[in-house]
Amino acid sequence: AGGRAGTQVWTVRALAALLVLAVGFAAWGWLRPGEPPRVLRYDLSLQGPGAPNLDFGVPVAAPDGSYLIWIGRLENGFGQQLWIKHRDAADPTPLPGSTNAVSFALSPDGAWVAFAGAGALKKMPVGGGGTVTLASGTVAAASGLAWLEDGTIVFVSAPSSRPQLRTVRSDGSDGRQVATARTADQAFLFAPSPLPRGRGVLVTACSSSSTCDLWAVDLEADSAHVVMAGGLNGVVAPGGQLLYIVAGGGALLAAPFDEDRLVVTGNPVPVLEEVMDGQGYTPYSLSRNGTMVMVHGSGRVGRGYEMVWVDRTGREVPVDSAWTFRLTAIAGNFGWALSPDGTKAAIGLNTDAGDDIWVKDFRTGVLSRVTSDPGSEARPRWSADGATIMYISDRRESGAYQRRADGVGPETLIRPGVINEVARSPDGEWLLTREGLAGAAAGGRDIIGYHAGDTVATPLAATQFDETAIALSPDGRWLAYASDEAGRSEIFLRPFPETGDGKFPVSTRGGEAPLWSRDGRELYYLSGAREMMAMRLSADPAQPVGPTEVLFQVRPELLGAQSTYYTPWDVAADGRFLMARMKDGTGTAENQVRVIEHFPVELRAKVRR
Repeated sequence: AGGRAGTQVWTVRALAALLVLAVGFAAWGWLRPGEPPRVLRYDLSLQGPGAPNLDFGVPVAAPDGSYLIWIGRLENGFGQQLWIKHRDAADPTPLPGSTNAVSFALSPDGAWVAFAGAGALKKMPVGGGGTVTLASGTVAAASGLAWLEDGTIVFVSAPSSRPQLRTVRSDGSDGRQVATARTADQAFLFAPSPLPRGRGVLVTACSSSSTCDLWAVDLEADSAHVVMAGGLNGVVAPGGQLLYIVAGGGALLAAPFDEDRLVVTGNPVPVLEEVMDGQGYTPYSLSRNGTMVMVHGSGRVGRGYEMVWVDRTGREVPVDSAWTFRLTAIAGNFGWALSPDGTKAAIGLNTDAGDDIWVKDFRTGVLSRVTSDPGSEARPRWSADGATIMYISDRRESGAYQRRADGVGPETLIRPGVINEVARSPDGEWLLTREGLAGAAAGGRDIIGYHAGDTVATPLAATQFDETAIALSPDGRWLAYASDEAGRSEIFLRPFPETGDGKFPVSTRGGEAPLWSRDGRELYYLSGAREMMAMRLSADPAQPVGPTEVLFQVRPELLGAQSTYYTPWDVAADGRFLMARMKDGTGTAENQVRVIEHFPVELRAKVRR
C-alpha cells in the first residue's frame, strides 16, 4: 500500500510540474513579441457621384479601420456631401444632412463626424441621424478641422483679412480664440491635425507671399511655434514621428518628434516617394489604427482628354482627333481660353515636365509651350489684343503672372500672393483676382479689383461666403460670378465697377461656371441639373436679368474637368462651346487614391534604415 501511495504522490507531483511547465510555455507564447502585422496596399477604384472628390482632400479611415469616409458629389445636382464605405460593403453610401461639406474630422471613438461648410461647423452620427450646429458665421470651411482626444474641435475662423484658430467643445460649448500672438502675421492657416494627448494641433501657416511653415499650437500653454520650416500638412504618427510634405517635393517625409517639447529632434527621411505635393488640398491621412490613405502618382488627374466643339444643341465635334492630353494636376485648376480672334486656345496641361501653359493653334495644329518654371501654372487668360497671356502659379513667389503668348521674353509678376484666378477688364484699367484661403476647396474667397494707378485694393464681391468664377462682360459693364451664400452655388450679377450698387440673382436651381457670349448679349452657366443655360441680358440696367433657356444637357464625359470654382470652358463668336471630353480607357483617375494598412510597421522599418 505504501508503494502505491508513493507512486501516486510522485505522479501528482510530476503532473503538477508538467502543468507548471506547460503554463510557462503558454505564457511565453502569449507574452513574447508577435510578428508585426502585414502591410497591405490597394487602390480605390470608385466612379460616379460617390467617388472621392480630391479637391476636398483624401478619404479618412475610421479610428479602428472599419470604414472610410470622404467628400463626393451629391447624387443629383450641384454640391457635395459626405460618403461612407464600410469595410464589409461593396459600395459607398451618402450621409444625409452633410450637404455642402468641404472639410471634416472624425471623433476619436469614430462614432461622430464633424464637418464644415457654408460658414458653419456641424456634427452628426456616423451611423446617420440629425445634425447639430457647433459654430456658425465665420468658419473657414476649406481650412480643415481637428477633433482632439478631450473632445475639443479646432477650426479656422476668418472674421477679417487674418485667419484665427478657434476651438469649440464637441457639445458646442467653450468656444475661444487660441494662439494668435505668434500667428497674427500669417495670411492663411489650414490643415490642423491633433497632437498626442489632446494637447493641441499642428497647423500649416502661410504668409501673404505664400511662404508656408508647419507650426505646433499648444492649447495648454496657449502658445505656438514653428516646428518645420517649409513643411505642410503635418501629422504625428504612432512612435513619435512627425510626417509632413513640402511644396513641390512629391514625397512624404518623417522626422523624429519630441511630443513633450513639441520639437523635431533629428533629420527627416523620405518614407513615401509617390505622395503628391498637396498644394491646395490634403494629400494623405493617417488614422489611429495606422491606416494611411494617400494621393499618389505623377499627376492627380491622370485621365486623358480630347478637345471638342459643342454647338447649342449639344452636338460634339472633335477639334483635333489626334490630340489627347492631360489637364493640369494642381488642385483642380483646370482651364483654357480662346484667343480674341478665335484661332488659338491657351490651356493648362500636365506633362512629364509638370503643369504649364501651352497654346494650341487651330489653323496649323501646332502645340507650343509658353511657361517652363518648375512650379505649376494654370488657368490662362488672354489680353484683349491677344499678345500676352495671364495665369496663376504656385511657385515659391506665387501669384498672377503674364508672358508673351509666343513664350518669348521674361515673365512678369503682375500680382503677388495666393491668387486663385485672374482676369482683366476689356479696357485694361482693372485687374480682377479671386483671393482667399489656400486650397482648391473654396471657403470665404473674395473677388478683388485693382485699378490702374491705385495702391488700395477694391472689394468687388467680398463676403463671408465663397465668391468664385470671375466672368466680366465683354463691354466691361457687368460682373457675373458664383456664390454659395444661398447654401449652394448660384450665379449672381453686379454692375461693374460699382458692384455695391446692386446684386441680381441669375440662377434659381443651382448654378456655376458663368461665361459670357462674345457679343455680351447672353450669359451662360451650368445648372444644378447639369444643363447648359443661356440668360438673355436685358437692356434695363435696373432689371438686367432677362429670360433664360436650356440649351442642352451636358454629358458626364464633358464634366470630367470639374467646373467647381472656375469656368473650365470657353465659347466662340459663332456660339460653339470649347470643351474637354474624357477619352475612354485612358489615364488612372479612378486609381489615384491608395490605402496602406498597418503603415506604422513600414514607417518604423524605413526610419530605422
